[in-house]
Amino acid sequence: MQPSAKQPFSLADFGPFLQTLTEGEDHSVLIGGMAVSAWGEIHLEPAEHAVFDLPIYSKDVDLRGQKITSTLLAETMTKDGVEIASLCDSLRRHLT
Repeated sequence: MQPSAKQPFSLADFGPFLQTLTEGEDHSVLIGGMAVSAWGEIHLEPAEHAVFDLPIYSKDVDLRGQKITSTLLAETMTKDGVEIASLCDSLRRHLT
């Protein structure tokens, strides 16, 4: 599974990994385009999916969570044959 211009990732490609997050104690949340796709697929009527061009496809996935989450996602995707072009983490500093 390798994203390309003709076949980028859909939410279904990340489904098994995201399911493990909901079953564990990881406090991560899906954000960005994939989150919009998930919302539409859940809350819109099936006939409306075509109107809103669902599912949304992307060459990346955006998660808000701990660094271990992105590391585990990268390991999982690599095992599935995905070449990871880059992995970005950012930390929020709390001012005291």
